[in-house]
Amino acid sequence: MADFALFAAQPFPLMFMPPLAFIALLLEKKLGKDYEDISDKNAALTKVIEENITGVRTVKAFSAESLEMKKFDEKNEAYDNARQWI
Repeated sequence: MADFALFAAQPFPLMFMPPLAFIALLLEKKLGKDYEDISDKNAALTKVIEENITGVRTVKAFSAESLEMKKFDEKNEAYDNARQWI
């Protein structure tokens, strides 16, 4: 009798698998776009940092420092805003 109860209960959890799989696919599609956006903003931020650290972009005067800081702050804020949304 116990074997029959276990056999009869098997389809019950299987009923939930298709809707859960559908929901998981929808979430993955939506979050994938968000994480791609975050990744792009992170790449832009990393590029600015890399240019400044490696010396590819040489700041020739102290007056340009504020411009570089502003660019960094803009990229950092865009990345931070995208990351906080999730």
